[in-house]
Amino acid sequence: MHSRSFRVKRGITAYRTLKSIFHQKNQAAADVEEVARHRVREMSGLYQDPGRRGGQGSGEPG
Repeated sequence: MHSRSFRVKRGITAYRTLKSIFHQKNQAAADVEEVARHRVREMSGLYQDPGRRGGQGSGEPG
């Protein structure tokens, strides 16, 4: 009886750990995707950022 509950507890702990690891990996992947999207937009000149473009948004660097 004791060993069974112990095994179940261990299984739950392992499951939680795996879940948190997968969640972190998914979060990291989402962050990378977001950064990549911004990079692509910046390179193609579609990423309009008045603060960095000097308010012109013409796609010229600086």
